[in-house]
This record gives sequence, C-alpha cells and structure tokens, in this order.
Amino acid sequence: MAEVWGYNGSTPGPTAIAHDGERVRFVVQNDLPEPTTVHFHGAHAPNEADGVPGVSQLKPIPPGGSYVYEFTPGHAGTFAYHSHTNSATQELKGLDGFFIVLPRREAARDRVDRDYAFVLQSWFFQGDGQPVVVFPPGGDFNFHTMNGKTRDAASEMRVRVGEKIRVRFYNASQLVHSMHQHGFDLTIESQNGHERVDRPVVTTVDEGPGNFHEVVFTPDKPGRWLVHCHFPHHTSNAMQEGPEGSPVGMARVFDVVAR
Repeated sequence: MAEVWGYNGSTPGPTAIAHDGERVRFVVQNDLPEPTTVHFHGAHAPNEADGVPGVSQLKPIPPGGSYVYEFTPGHAGTFAYHSHTNSATQELKGLDGFFIVLPRREAARDRVDRDYAFVLQSWFFQGDGQPVVVFPPGGDFNFHTMNGKTRDAASEMRVRVGEKIRVRFYNASQLVHSMHQHGFDLTIESQNGHERVDRPVVTTVDEGPGNFHEVVFTPDKPGRWLVHCHFPHHTSNAMQEGPEGSPVGMARVFDVVAR
C-alpha cells in the first residue's frame, strides 16, 4: 500500500461511460492541497473544456474550489481523463481514469461477451503507507500496476472457452509497456480511439505513454492464462518476483473454463 492521489477516492478514477452524441457533464471538486484541472485525453472536447491551465482554462481549480466541464465528445472510442496541472506530479500520483464513449449501434462483428479495461501505471514506492515518489532516483520506477493493483493483489478473471473478450489498454505512465497475452492471438480493433480497418493479429501490443488500444481474443482452450507487460522489470515489485518466481507486477490472469 502507498499514498497516492485519485478521483473519487481511487486510482485510476471511476470509468466514465457515455454514448456517441450524448452531452456529458463532469463536476470536479478539488480536495487536493494544490490547484488542478482535468483534461479529456483523445475525446476532442472543445477548447473551453480542454483543461490546460493558462492556455485553454485561464485559471486552474483552486483547493476547495469546483469547476464544471460540459461538452459532447467528438466520436465514439476509448479515451481517458487526467490532470493537466503540474502533470509531472499529479498524473504520476494517480490522477487518471478511463473515459469510454460507446457507439449508438454496434456492428455484429464488434459485439463481445466480456469487456475489460486496464489503466497501466508505474510508480516508485518508498515504503508501506508512504507517498509515491514522482521523481525517483535515476528515473527508475519500481512498481507497475494494472488498475492500481499488482497481479498478486488482484482477482483472476473467469471467462469461458468460446467467449469473445475485449481488453482496453490505456498507458497512464511515462514508460512504454509491451502487453502480451499468453495462449491466444490478439486482434487489434482500434488504436487511439479510431478503428483499425486492417484488424492486425498480434501476440504483443506496444503501448506508448498516453496511447490506447482495444484488442479482442476468443479463448479456444481452458487454463490459467497470463496477460502481462513483457518488460521483465515491469512484472516484479521492487525488483522482487512472487512465490516460485511468479510475475507479480503489471500482470493479470484469465481463468478460462470449459463451457
């Protein structure tokens, strides 16, 4: 456990979901000890809702103050929201979350049985209950998480053979993460909020900072199958592996059971 910042008491913050063409309103109450703003990354918000202090938003939200962002997203897709004030500190302390805009109608080939969304984050922990360090010594982050948890602290995801699974990745860190699924190929549906018409089939998806991917797969055999970052240091906690040398950092397990 470490001290972080978050939205509504968690990092990542709650997943915001809207439908294409809907007008959305975000009411932000700043309970931080410093000013902040919110930027809607990739959602093509109008300039007055872009959330950049001193540029599109004249003044940030002061401590104890509030602000309303209201707009209609530019199009459907997987996006994010995050602080854009003192970003090197506030984003790396955990001020980010998913903003998913669903299409009004979904083509038959795009329908799935299960839909998972993972925010990829990297931290420097200095001790249990201590604040995370946003400028770590040598720039080395020693903890890497999916949705704020390492594999050993998260529940496994039970799915069935033959189900179509969608996984959404958003890289909220300042490192590249190479996300690899064991046992099954991944088909890239969209990248950074735009459909990939070519639908490439891959085993690993490289997520640069601020990037999004939507991938799908259909498991054809049972088992406990790992999805993880393929940078070896990113599947350890403080350079320590789990029991029997198992990965414990930026990883999850799909528990695939027979129908």
